[in-house]
Amino acid sequence: MSGTMLKAIFYARFHEEKGPTVLHQVPEGSVIPLANATQQPLFHFPSVSNHIIPRREFCDRPLSLLASHHRIIGFPVCIHNPVLYPRSDFIFNFCLVVDENAEWGAYASVVSKLARLMRNLEEQAGWLSKEERREGWIKAGERGYGGGNRVFAICEMVLEDLNCYCECMIPIDDSNTLNLKLFPTRSPPPPIQIYHVPLSTVRFSSLQTNTWDLTVQRIIPYIDGINSVQKIAILADTDLTLTRRALAHLLYYGCILMLNTFHFNAVYATTAEIGVFVEDTKMQDECRRYIVTPHSPFKNSIIGSSSTANPSQGPSSSFNPSTSFLSSRNHKSSNLNPSSAGQSSPQPPSRATVLHLYASLRQGLSLRDWCLAHASSLAYIDIRRFITFGVIKGFLYRSHRYAIALRAADTAADAAVAEEALRSQREAEKTWRKAAMSSGWRTPVALQDEPTLDGGFGGMVVRAKVEVEVENAAAGEDKKEDREKDGKMPGVEELGKGRSLADQLLARYLDGCHCLDEVCTDTGMGQQEAVRKLRGLGDVVFVNR
Repeated sequence: MSGTMLKAIFYARFHEEKGPTVLHQVPEGSVIPLANATQQPLFHFPSVSNHIIPRREFCDRPLSLLASHHRIIGFPVCIHNPVLYPRSDFIFNFCLVVDENAEWGAYASVVSKLARLMRNLEEQAGWLSKEERREGWIKAGERGYGGGNRVFAICEMVLEDLNCYCECMIPIDDSNTLNLKLFPTRSPPPPIQIYHVPLSTVRFSSLQTNTWDLTVQRIIPYIDGINSVQKIAILADTDLTLTRRALAHLLYYGCILMLNTFHFNAVYATTAEIGVFVEDTKMQDECRRYIVTPHSPFKNSIIGSSSTANPSQGPSSSFNPSTSFLSSRNHKSSNLNPSSAGQSSPQPPSRATVLHLYASLRQGLSLRDWCLAHASSLAYIDIRRFITFGVIKGFLYRSHRYAIALRAADTAADAAVAEEALRSQREAEKTWRKAAMSSGWRTPVALQDEPTLDGGFGGMVVRAKVEVEVENAAAGEDKKEDREKDGKMPGVEELGKGRSLADQLLARYLDGCHCLDEVCTDTGMGQQEAVRKLRGLGDVVFVNR
């Protein structure tokens, strides 16, 4: 709630003779102008009085309105009692006033709680209505206002404490206390895709308890900044929908960050924020410490190439970044310690080197080609951390590749058939899982061609038979074993315009809204295979954005 300050608080009610009237205001003159005062109120109360004190039908619900570049937040309350009140109803409203551009969501709950407490006090002992019958009582705007009014004192303390401490605890009487607290409001997290990679920003071991959601407890061990959302769901043997929902909760509270899938075919480029990184030497030193590693694959490639390769070809002529990077990740822990291998600790790269490497990333240049061009400068640099640091700090962004079909009519027809097939697939999977759970199985029985994982639920990863049939169709297998008729999808046959079911499923990715990472993650294909199959569907172009 930093930067959001309360401008005023006032208490208004419906007077039997005068209509909507402001009885208390803090600060003075903020709503009702003072006599012989040059200060203008924040807004013109008579023009909005009918909204602040509405009819009985519109009471007991939150209220928010704009007036003169200020937002008024209230909760009008109507107490019906023909015996106690002259016109049968006692209608009042405690309102907070903030700037029109301020984040006001947290104040809505504060006003609601304040209104409920004042309603209880009025119903129990007439706490509000009796105050006006006290001797010497003065309302807002009159001379001498402010002294001895208990409601005014409460409004004054609420305004001061919420602005200074974002909370207040005010004793009303021997049995009632007003406790208010402003909780920060967060924007809803962006949609989580199956190809996103969560990266933890907190130490879960110090926060996790047995009261946490079971899905959250199961997926936390697999959040390492490398596994995608879909892979985490497979490793933890949890439902993909529940996994995405659990990750959305962690993302909402800032426990994780969402990155894109890392691979060397990706394209990265700098944003306008690179200027901040160039001027901030502390951030540069933080980056140098974060990306340094003693087991960079580029160090070995440079040494080997300098002794065996032709100097005219350069040190990176026979170097494969992806295979070398993967092999470096598979080193044993003893090999990761430089002291055990007789090596000294590597020195972080210089600031000039880091700036030059980041500035050389651009559109149209894949990470693989970038590594080959700067292999001599990448010794002792972790490429994954190098890219991740720039994405997290905001001066680096990922350029995704999208497939777009030039024949929109054929694509729309194929996509409609594919969506119907997927709908049938999901219904069959729900029926299968429901039957499996009701019969006492932990998960549906795994097929023989399914891989097993020791960390999975029950020691195996299980997918429905429908998914296997779709994968077989995508692989182009002509022969399949006979399946049971229950939950069976249509076989690979000519549908629509003579295309197979696998092609119909791929056709739904040709609308320009699905990046290549999503296609590969959803179908289980590699990038080269996915591009080849998408090109085989017809006139397809690929764009980066």
